[in-house]
Amino acid sequence: MKNIVKIDKNLSIVRLSCELPDNVTGIGYSQTENAVVFYCSSNGSIGFVNDSGVISFASRRSEINNPAGICCDQWGMCILQFSSDMMWNFDQSYKIGMRLCGKGVFNTISKNLPSNVKEFAPYSMCRTSKNSLTIAAPWGNKLITLEDSHTPVYTGSGKRGFLSSANTKATIFSEPSGICFDVGSGITCVSDTGNSVIRMFKKNSEISFVGMPGQKGIEDQIGTLARLSSPSSIKSNKGVVSFVDDNLVRNFRLSSLDVSTVYSSSHKIVDLALGGESTYVLEEI
Repeated sequence: MKNIVKIDKNLSIVRLSCELPDNVTGIGYSQTENAVVFYCSSNGSIGFVNDSGVISFASRRSEINNPAGICCDQWGMCILQFSSDMMWNFDQSYKIGMRLCGKGVFNTISKNLPSNVKEFAPYSMCRTSKNSLTIAAPWGNKLITLEDSHTPVYTGSGKRGFLSSANTKATIFSEPSGICFDVGSGITCVSDTGNSVIRMFKKNSEISFVGMPGQKGIEDQIGTLARLSSPSSIKSNKGVVSFVDDNLVRNFRLSSLDVSTVYSSSHKIVDLALGGESTYVLEEI
């Protein structure tokens, strides 16, 4: 059983009174619908739930059979699926859409996919422009970027470990499982889960990180003095970065890198989304 918890900017916590499908995979947020978007990899269903707990399902689209990741931004709703036409871009109401890439690009990316694709769902991805999409690939210790639906560009050597390099192709990650882009600052944040850090990139250069590589823990502090456990799902809004760290939701401002814990759950946290000035948390009970 899964439910959604809303955390307001004043840190008040409300559990949305709705009955989500048990097979919900992940969530995003639609500014157009003013609602959380949820999707189910097993049957392709996609729906919305507002703050009052009212659920509405989108009309079933046959081209989206197995959604495994979602990215909601000012350019629309990008959906990752595993079929011959891999990625689609819709408006935030999920009514009008077009392919973001086709079979040729999918075949190139599929060589880098794990044997069991559902094991890593929900997949984390973000866009830095309307035509540039980056997917976090923990199984390959790298990031996969599509520019204008062309052949993918990779960040990371594919080796497992930690290395910051001026050449992003030589950068070394350890199971990077979350990624987000902050529009105002132009900074991309990556949850480097295996290294227990969040790394920040700008214009193809690594500029900073939060936490200390290889020093796992839970401590709210500034920058490299903070200690993270296993950062995963991550989102950014107006310079504030929120991320899942085991059963915690934590955040920091890009301007200060001051980490604080805003929510502790007694359940497994599956995913999170940011909408307006609130954080939405998908829990599995």
